[in-house]
Amino acid sequence: MVLGIICIIVASMAFGVGPVFAKEIMDSGIDAQSMVVLTTGVASLGAGIVMLIRRDFIRITKTQIWQLVLFCGCGEGLTVLLLANSYNHLPIGLATLFHFIYPVIVAIIMMVLFTEKISALKIIAIVSAVAGLCLIIDISGRMSIMGVLLALGSGFTYAVYVVANRKGAYSGLPALIIVFFSTCVTCLGVALFQIVNGRIALPFSAREWFLVAGSGLFSHLFALFMLTCAIRRIGASNAAIGNMLEPLTALIAGSIVYGDKIT
Repeated sequence: MVLGIICIIVASMAFGVGPVFAKEIMDSGIDAQSMVVLTTGVASLGAGIVMLIRRDFIRITKTQIWQLVLFCGCGEGLTVLLLANSYNHLPIGLATLFHFIYPVIVAIIMMVLFTEKISALKIIAIVSAVAGLCLIIDISGRMSIMGVLLALGSGFTYAVYVVANRKGAYSGLPALIIVFFSTCVTCLGVALFQIVNGRIALPFSAREWFLVAGSGLFSHLFALFMLTCAIRRIGASNAAIGNMLEPLTALIAGSIVYGDKIT
């Protein structure tokens, strides 16, 4: 239990510094979707290399493969695409608020489909986390129905991803294999989306490649690995609630790196 809590704290911190990498990458002229292709590509390549070195390959059944592609790859990929596109319709603060409704969705799925008992303490934790999120992010600005639907959709797909990591047929596979499928299918799916739309931006300078590599290895590969380990040890609902530390970490990182004011 303690190890699981440590894993979700570390995962949240790794996810939380992701916006710093993202801002630097996009400020260099790379659009959000191209950034996703690059960073998840680096993450899947890193996971693949580690798996080759460790010879971490085992027999995977057909059921596990299609669930890995559907729940891990599509779940992660759709989450990224929906959330990124919601930023075109909503301020980032509002989009973040609607996306982080996913712990509530995780709790509901676990309760309805898997008859998991939701204690009063867990309900209080979810309400407190969402209330705290409302206080630390800027939720002012225009409201767009399309933006709200996109952000809520990203929360739903991410909730499915988290639950599937706990209850899917592949939940017993090594965490690195799950991360590999998540990042690889996401990379290929978003790359196809970009090719159809005729726009893929690539880094030009060594600094840009360094930022892409840092984001891919730290905020994708390492963060997803720690999240998967946490889900296995403390369950989907607890991991989802614990991951609410992510926006807090992002707030602190923005303050340290960019001098953003914390009111």
